[in-house]
Order: sequence, then C-alpha cells, then structure tokens
Amino acid sequence: MPSPPAEPPCTQIVDRIRHRYEDINRPLENRGTISAVARWLNLDRKTVRHFRDTGLDESLTSARAPPNSPAWSATSAGSGQMA
Repeated sequence: MPSPPAEPPCTQIVDRIRHRYEDINRPLENRGTISAVARWLNLDRKTVRHFRDTGLDESLTSARAPPNSPAWSATSAGSGQMA
C-alpha cells in the first residue's frame, strides 16, 4: 500500500499559500464576489480566481516543486488558457 504524501515543511511560502487560500475561499463560500474579495485583500482578480479554482494541495505541490519537475509542469499546463 503506498504511503500518503508527506506533509509539506512549514516554510514561509507554504504558510502564505495556506493563509491566502483561506482568506480568499472563506468569503467566496459566503457568496462574496471575486471583485469584492480582490479589493478587500488588495489582490488581482486573476489571483483570486486562481485560488478559487485550484485546490490547496495542488497549490502547495507547485509551491514546493522545482520549476523543472513533473509536478510543476503538470500544475501549470493550463495556465495560459482563458476561462
């Protein structure tokens, strides 16, 4: 039986992604709009949309993977497409 993925180390980038993910998704779950959340957090709407559409695990994986690794290229494969 394969072991579960290791918990990412507690680094500044991992903490920032976790907090940003929570800060963005909490008001969106309560019917907040992307524009309102972006204004409130002083973020671009595309950043808010990214955190809404991307799972926390996927964001953490891409944050700790080096740019040339398969995990990084798999998470950024569709980033150039308009939604």
